[in-house]
Amino acid sequence: MARLPVAFATAAIAITAVAATAGPAAADGFYFYEGFGVSHYRDEVARYVGDDGVNIRAGIGWRAGHIAMEVYARGEITDLVAAGADTERPSYVPSGLDDGMTIIGADLKVIQPMSQHWSAYARAGLSKMIAGDDYAGRGVGATAGIQVAGKVPALGFLFSPAFFCDCGPKVHSALWLEASSSFHRLHSDYGPSIDVRIDGWTLGFSVGQDF
Repeated sequence: MARLPVAFATAAIAITAVAATAGPAAADGFYFYEGFGVSHYRDEVARYVGDDGVNIRAGIGWRAGHIAMEVYARGEITDLVAAGADTERPSYVPSGLDDGMTIIGADLKVIQPMSQHWSAYARAGLSKMIAGDDYAGRGVGATAGIQVAGKVPALGFLFSPAFFCDCGPKVHSALWLEASSSFHRLHSDYGPSIDVRIDGWTLGFSVGQDF
């Protein structure tokens, strides 16, 4: 996991440099994206897992004009060790929360271009959170972000120095940074319901036809 920030830093430099001289965006269509970031837990769930964690997100989308639809999976890696130092933390941890949480969802995304390569966007949708075998629940979430896009050498995703050469086929790529907030209510047949609010930041990249 320690290599992920290095990979994103390399992609950030490459995509930003190329976007400065890249051609117009590609036609609307499918794209793939993934991201890595930090999460801050609020409401009842923080009593069990602590205040902070790490999130990993991946999904696919389809864009038409200024509108896109996305489906995704997001993993929440919590820090129960740190939570154990909190004297107010209950001795009972609901089954599944000690293994992290998984979110599967669908979003509607609205994109607002600001220049040839820069754009801002907002996204909102519904999702389902799963924690182990016992807890699950539906939720809602909203996100705001900014991205820079351009065409980069496809070989760069296999060998990062290739990002800096004008060689081989090119793909439309983007680097983005977003802030998100979501709320879920988890239910179980074996314990009380749990409210889960997650605020977070995620840095990621997209590859495809357009986004």
